[in-house]
Formats: sequence, structure tokens, C-alpha cells
Amino acid sequence: MYYQFLAYCGDRSFSAETIQDFLYAMRARNLSVNTVRTAVNLLRILVHHLVAKRIITNDFSEELIMPKEKSKELHLLSMELTEKVIMLTTKPGKGDNSRNRRIKLEEYRPALKLALRTGVRNAEIRSIKGSDLHLDAETPVFMVHSKGGQVEPVPVPLDMLEFLRSRTGRERVFEVSAGILNDVLARGCKKLGVHPINFHDLRHTFATHLLTRGVPIQLVSRILRHSSVLITDKYYSHYVVGDLSRAMNANHELIRVGISDDIMAEYVRKVLEQIGINTNNIAIDLEHHTFGGKW
Repeated sequence: MYYQFLAYCGDRSFSAETIQDFLYAMRARNLSVNTVRTAVNLLRILVHHLVAKRIITNDFSEELIMPKEKSKELHLLSMELTEKVIMLTTKPGKGDNSRNRRIKLEEYRPALKLALRTGVRNAEIRSIKGSDLHLDAETPVFMVHSKGGQVEPVPVPLDMLEFLRSRTGRERVFEVSAGILNDVLARGCKKLGVHPINFHDLRHTFATHLLTRGVPIQLVSRILRHSSVLITDKYYSHYVVGDLSRAMNANHELIRVGISDDIMAEYVRKVLEQIGINTNNIAIDLEHHTFGGKW
């Protein structure tokens, strides 16, 4: 790796910027995350060594960071269209026997609808037990067994409360396998002729639906049960530009109330004077966007 770095450097100076550019070049070559992370650590060691030998004086090793991976573009359907996919693909057909009709209506459809309304993961929805349903609490919730072994509450969508009540006595609330729900969604998308989605896309659709309707990203992060809001920001920050715009326009003094007429008139005078116009005898009417007097 050191030989590759020296070849990359060429006539460049040995600096944090040069090393960081080298690391980004490694990421651009689609090298594995572990390979690039190893390079970061080795180059930090190199900087420490050169400082210890007094070859360089500036220890910039801590400035060397793992290049951020470019977020994959999400190809999502709207909440309404996703619901349409779910309803279509779980609608019993003419060739379905009674067992298939029951499974579609009582297992696949409610499992997918609950995921779209709560953002729960595939493994989480398959692990929900009847004992995880706490539907008589002041705020009805169901418990999910999240990544890392944590058990966390998720609010129950009001339109699914009665359905979940019918499942309180079951060992598993949904009798579905890991792959079948993805297959069901794929078939529904094909029938409608829309971009294919998978089960995890329901989580993305849920999150973006909330964000584009003004729900703060901190609250969305809690609903998704991310360990840090930074994770939520990594995947969905481009969906909150509306929030940023509203915050800026609502709180910036000049934007909120506008520049005063006196200040704007002075700006206009300066512009006119810069192009050689004497403004001593000019009256500036900002309301009607006119100038009067002798030019």
C-alpha cells in the first residue's frame, strides 16, 4: 500500500490533503471498506513515525478519516402507490385455493401494511409474538426485537389496532418467511408496471413520507430506532431540504421582514452612482418601482 501511495504522490506535498485525496481515489476504485480502512490506519502510523523521527513536525494523523461512502440513490414509490401494490398483490385470484386466499389476506397483506406504516424491518416483523402486543396501554404499542438484541416499543397504527387484537393469542403474529414478502412485493410491482421495490424499501418510504411532511429528522430517527441521528441523516438528509428552507426563511431577519425601504433606496442610489448617474435630484419610489427627477 505504501508503494501505491508514493506512486500517487508524485510531486505532491506530503500533507493531510494529499493523503485524503489518495483515500478517496481508493474508494473510487471500488475497493472494499476494510481495505480502505486498513489504508487509513497504516497512513496514520506513517505520519506518527515521521513525526517521531522529526522528518515532519505537524502530526495530522487524526485529520485522516475514512472517506464517506456515497449514499445509494433510493428508487421509491409514493406511500399511496406502495399501498396500491400491497393491496393488488395480496388480492386473491381465481386460481387461489382457500388456503392461499387466507394466507394472502391474513398474513401477507397485514404484515406489509404494518411495515409500511411503522418502518419495521423484515426480521423484526417476523419475530413479533402475541405477547409483544400491548394494545390496552394508554398508547398502544408492540415490541420489536431490534438489531443488537434490544427490545423496543413501536406505536400501533390506529387502522391496524383491531387486526392486532385478533392476534394476541398467537405465538407468532405473522406466519411468514424471510423471502416471501419480497417475492410478494416484486409480483405486485410487476403487475402494476412500476419500479420494483423490496421489503426494506417500505422502511425507506415510511421515513421519507414523514420527512417530506415536516416531521423533524430527530423524531424520525427515534421512530426508526436508529442508534444515532447521524445514521438517519446519512440516508435521508436530502429529503429535509424543505425543513432547512422553512427554518432559514422563518428565522432570518432580512428574509422574514425584508430589507427596509431606506436601505434598499440607498442600495439603488449606489448602483446608479456607480454607472455615472448623479442621484442628488432623483426621487426613488420603491413602492411603484419608479425614479423621478433630472437625470
